[in-house]
Amino acid sequence: MLMLPNNEQLIKRKYKWIFDILNTVNESKAPGEIAVEKRPGREPTICFKNSGKMLYLHSRYNPREEAERIISRFEYISDYDHIVFFGFGLGYHVEYFTANFPDKTFSIFEPELDIFRMCLENRDISFLDRSNFDNFYFSVEASEKKLEKLLTGMNCNILVIPLPSYETAFPEDYRSFKKIFGQYFDNTSIIDNTKKNNEKLHTLNALKNFGFIMNSPSIFNRDNSFLKNKPAIIVSAGPSLEYEIENLRYIKENGLAYIFSAGSSINTLLENRVYPHACWSIEPNAHSRMVYEKMISNGIKSIPLIFGSTTASTVVESYPGKLYHFITAKDLVSRYYLGNSLSSGEIVGMASSVAVVTLLALHKLGASPIILVGQNLAYKDQRYYSDGIDYSFGSKKIDSAYFNSSYKVPCVDGGYVYTDDTLNCFRKDMESYIRDFGMTNVINTTQGGALIKGTSYMPLKELLQDSIKDNVVDPEWELKLCNSYNRKLIKKRSDALKPEMEKFYKSVNKLRALSDKVHDENKAALFYRIINEILENEFFHAFLYSMNVYECKLLVKDIKLKNGKGSDAFPVSLFDRFIDFVNACIKDIYVIMPLLAEIYKQVS
Repeated sequence: MLMLPNNEQLIKRKYKWIFDILNTVNESKAPGEIAVEKRPGREPTICFKNSGKMLYLHSRYNPREEAERIISRFEYISDYDHIVFFGFGLGYHVEYFTANFPDKTFSIFEPELDIFRMCLENRDISFLDRSNFDNFYFSVEASEKKLEKLLTGMNCNILVIPLPSYETAFPEDYRSFKKIFGQYFDNTSIIDNTKKNNEKLHTLNALKNFGFIMNSPSIFNRDNSFLKNKPAIIVSAGPSLEYEIENLRYIKENGLAYIFSAGSSINTLLENRVYPHACWSIEPNAHSRMVYEKMISNGIKSIPLIFGSTTASTVVESYPGKLYHFITAKDLVSRYYLGNSLSSGEIVGMASSVAVVTLLALHKLGASPIILVGQNLAYKDQRYYSDGIDYSFGSKKIDSAYFNSSYKVPCVDGGYVYTDDTLNCFRKDMESYIRDFGMTNVINTTQGGALIKGTSYMPLKELLQDSIKDNVVDPEWELKLCNSYNRKLIKKRSDALKPEMEKFYKSVNKLRALSDKVHDENKAALFYRIINEILENEFFHAFLYSMNVYECKLLVKDIKLKNGKGSDAFPVSLFDRFIDFVNACIKDIYVIMPLLAEIYKQVS
């Protein structure tokens, strides 16, 4: 083995034990399967032949640029204490990381010794000669228990950054690693994709629900003190909910706390005839109506619904009981119509699950303590849901093959429990809101559930013996909620839409007129002025921006970047993209016009 001189000195000086591994362990792949590819004028890369297909672990053309993209995808690296890289390859992404985060501690897990050998022979890794580099870890010497010990020893906020090509090239290594480190992977792409897919739904639901919003009380009206310093329970649909049915029944019968069901848990409660004080709903998709099918078909009217303004209109329209609402952060429609009569304190941020949004709302309402029941955020007894649920995974055991993609996270009892990316995403979301809002009064009673940082764990039975003893529920709490929106203001805002729409179309026409002058350098400033006119237009912001947030943010970012360089040259490619974006927005106008007309009719 012919190492580069700098690499040999580094290994001898700081990692002598690596020599023993490289010399005693046989190569894991047959000769010729993995090779370094070098081309004139290009950085080296590694190619790996698998089932007749050639895979490249780094870009063949510009691995440094690719490395920047890999690291830049993680927007919140500064929030983490330690980074673990899965897959080192030739180290381009780690080198970029060390240059941009020089003080951040990190470790490297390389599952393929052949690749590490090739790296030492072909690329200088002197960038790892720093005090904040923890160590190398290799699958051949790092057993599952050793890795778990490593994690326990770190006891800090960890982020895993995998080299994307390794998931495809070495799927078994990737799965084995993720079973241990899965909780530290970044799952924000799940939330981002959900947000992108639901953009138009949020606006359409807000438009369809606005009549119900005008005619139902907000839970944040002038007298919202019914929950102030009162215990409130969020009941979720995890398998552990079944253990708490009798405790919940006792609490309800004796008025010891307000009980609220989040999403699917209402079905388990109905099955056991424990009626919560209200259901909470935020799901924007029409199929979420099936959650309330039992209530609808049985005509149960005694349980009110507290719905987010962007909740699926099919749920709101068909719900048999009383309706109360709150305005969500995704709802720019209601914020337009209600104007200054709506304070920022009445707007509830959106999150990945209804339980997290309910937690935020109850925190704003001053409930204390807030008690979590059935919030497993993990699989228990090979199940996803509690009894009484007959859709999605249902209440039955899930086929063991499904758990191939699951991994372990700490459990409330000190052990470990299996979860998946979606449930882990919900957990992280809840933890971040608890941290960001400074919540110190959240008690998790979920037996066998995932550990939720920021909460204290206590079984519900013990909590009843310890502190939840007094009758605190006001039987007339609903009577204190009333409609409080200014109808005259809503009418005024509705009337103001027409001139704003006319301004929007004038700006669009000016934009289209520029299409014949894309080679005129003097028109670049005019292009940016028209863009600002459109972005600042109230009609656009309330109804079109909210339906196209993701694309609009990308465009604005690129526009600022281009405009900030001070070039007079007309940005032709940017112009074409913006024209396409505006045309897509105009298609959305045709969809929302009947809904706007209906609102105008209602307020008139």
